[in-house]
Amino acid sequence: MHKVRIKVKININRKDGFPDRSRGWLGFVNTVLTAASCFPCAARSSILAWGRAYYPADLLDGTPVAASGKVTDGIYGALLAAGILDVTAPTLHARSVISEEAAALRVPTGSPVLVIERITRAGVGIPVELLRRVEASRVRAIHDGLPLTTPA
Repeated sequence: MHKVRIKVKININRKDGFPDRSRGWLGFVNTVLTAASCFPCAARSSILAWGRAYYPADLLDGTPVAASGKVTDGIYGALLAAGILDVTAPTLHARSVISEEAAALRVPTGSPVLVIERITRAGVGIPVELLRRVEASRVRAIHDGLPLTTPA
C-alpha cells in the first residue's frame, strides 16, 4: 500500500459580477483534491476529485463565508459558528465523466466517475449548500456523515 499526502485546494469565487449572484447565490467554491505519492519516483500528483458548491447569498451575507479572504475552520466550521448548519443529505451515483470534469481530473472523457451530490440544510429546512463533487475512479469514498454539532 502506498502512502499519499492529500491536499485540498479551495477557491472561493466572490466576484460581485458573478451571474449567479443576481439569482440569489453567493457564488461557488471550486474544490480540487489531489494526492501525491510519498515516494520519490512519483513525478506528479493525481487529481482525485473536483467539485463545485453553491451558497444562498441572502442567508450567508454577513457571515465569514461571504467575506473576503480565507474562511477560518473551513466552510462547515463557519456555517456552524453562524448557527445555520444542521442536516446533510448526500446522494451518490456513478456515471461517465463530461469534458470539463475530465480535464480537471486528468482522465479521458467518458471515464467512469463517482458523483456525490449533497444538499446541506439549516435547522428549518432551508438549503444552505448545494454541492456536486466528481471523484475519479481511482478513489474509494467513505461517507459517514458530518458531525453537525457546534464545537464546545
